[in-house]
Amino acid sequence: SKAALHAQASANGSPVGGAPVSTRRPNRTEAETRALLVAAATELFSSQGYAGTSTSQIAERAGVAEVALFRCFENKANLFRVAIFDPLGALIRRYAEQWNADDVPGLSHIVSDEFMHAFYNSMTEHRDSLMTLFTTRIHESPDVTSAGDQHAAMSEILGPLERAIRREIDPGRYPDVDVTIATRLTIAMIGGTVFFKDWLFPNDQRIGDDLVIGEMQRYIRAAIAREP
Repeated sequence: SKAALHAQASANGSPVGGAPVSTRRPNRTEAETRALLVAAATELFSSQGYAGTSTSQIAERAGVAEVALFRCFENKANLFRVAIFDPLGALIRRYAEQWNADDVPGLSHIVSDEFMHAFYNSMTEHRDSLMTLFTTRIHESPDVTSAGDQHAAMSEILGPLERAIRREIDPGRYPDVDVTIATRLTIAMIGGTVFFKDWLFPNDQRIGDDLVIGEMQRYIRAAIAREP
């Protein structure tokens, strides 16, 4: 019968009357698979939220088997944390390694145009993902990132930056600076500016990103180094 013919063709991976069609997925390295899953998860979490996104949707969007998601990340919560925190962590690690290699004292690196613009732009690029983290914690699934998980993730991200700042600030010259607090306040100021920019500077074309970043640079230098 026609139904039996179609069933046999499907089993053989061939259309009726046509050449065989491969159903095998392309061979990829684990790193390539992880990258595809993170990209797909970032997009879907941002548009649909954590609770509204299933692992099967992520795998389909990434073009990989769902079992590969569990093999790489174990569960959706772990993938969520990687998708949210990894981009910022990678950026900070890259700059912290560069600062350690350059071995230039002072605050020149922390408030440099290059780092401030790169970090501000990265926060802006991943703004939707970070906002998804906050809304998920508040409204959807408070347990998706426990306090311990968040602390570990933030320590991993901010640790290199904190060590770089600690290395560059002379305790004899700046004895009152608490580097841990100063680092987190610096990141909070940049992040808060990105999140609330539309509210803080509504429809004001005169206040562009360069002007805002410049003011933050002066603010950080005055706060950490106690410079006027």
